[in-house]
This record gives sequence, C-alpha cells and structure tokens, in this order.
Amino acid sequence: QKLHRVPLYLVVQFNRFYWKLTPNSRDHTGVNCKIKKPVKFPLELDIHEFCDDDLKAIMKPARDKHTEMLIARAERATKGMKQSEDENMEDSKELQAALNLSATNGQTAGPGVSPNFRGIYELFGVVTHKGRDSNSGHYMGWVKQGPDSWICYDDEHPAECKDEDIKKLAGETADWHIGYMAYYRVKED
Repeated sequence: QKLHRVPLYLVVQFNRFYWKLTPNSRDHTGVNCKIKKPVKFPLELDIHEFCDDDLKAIMKPARDKHTEMLIARAERATKGMKQSEDENMEDSKELQAALNLSATNGQTAGPGVSPNFRGIYELFGVVTHKGRDSNSGHYMGWVKQGPDSWICYDDEHPAECKDEDIKKLAGETADWHIGYMAYYRVKED
C-alpha cells in the first residue's frame, strides 16, 4: 500500500514494548518487556519512495526545481563564483514563480500542504522512554527550537541539546533514553 495523500504533520510510534509469556513462573502470566534494538530515525524524512505514482507526479515539479537549484549552486561554487544578496533573492523569486507555475493542475500532496512540497519532512519532536518496562521508567520530550538547537524537557529541568544528541536516541540500552515517538512536519524550503 502506498500513500496517495500526505498530512502536514506525521507522527511515528516505534513498537518498544511487548508482553512476554512466562508459563513456568509462579503466577503463569507474563512480563512486560522493552525492545532495546536500535531504531534510527532521520532528522529529515523523504517519503517519496512510500508514495503512489499520482502523488509522485504532484511532487515531481518541486523536486525537479530543487534539484536544478542545487546543481546550479554547485556549478557556481566550483567556478568560484559568489552571489550577492540581490542575486540570491532573485534566484529565490524565480524558483518560487517556477514552482507556482508548475504545480500539477493546482493539486497538492494533501490538505494544507504547499504545492511546493517535495516529500521532505523535518523532525521537530521526540518522546523518549528511559527504563526497563512500560510500567516504570521516565518519559521525556525533545523539541526542536531551530537549526541544530533542541530543548530536552525532563520534568522541570529543561536542557539545551544539539542534533547529535537527538541521533543518540535510537536505542541500545534500556538504561538510556530510547526514541518512542517521532514527530515530523512538512519541511518548507
């Protein structure tokens, strides 16, 4: 099954807990266990491969224009050319006009989603769990404030952190923060 529409916000929940039967134990019920296997989640999520052909067609003009802009920027850099603020502003205006003209019959990828959407979401929040099972431990929130700037909310003790700290939330040990939910939003260029 492929996506045929996309939301402004995308929430991904990782299966981090399971019930392990213990038939040989005294109570014969089971134990709530935590899955410690690392699950990496990107700071930017490209959903293009998960989209159906119609949705890919809607996103194609914006993806193509973005690629052209990156190639042009790289060519200028290899030629040692520098652009002034005015030239950058003009490039931005031209790109915006081209994207607006190239939108597929006014269709968008989803409700409220810009016609310039390329299929890229950015991570802006993470909920983590620290502990050995879901009945105990500690949940914390990590919220993006700006480029490479995050706040970790640990009850009444907020702390600043960086993208590198967020990448460490993939998991491996139950005694450290493990990503439980990832919150993404449409990336605006």
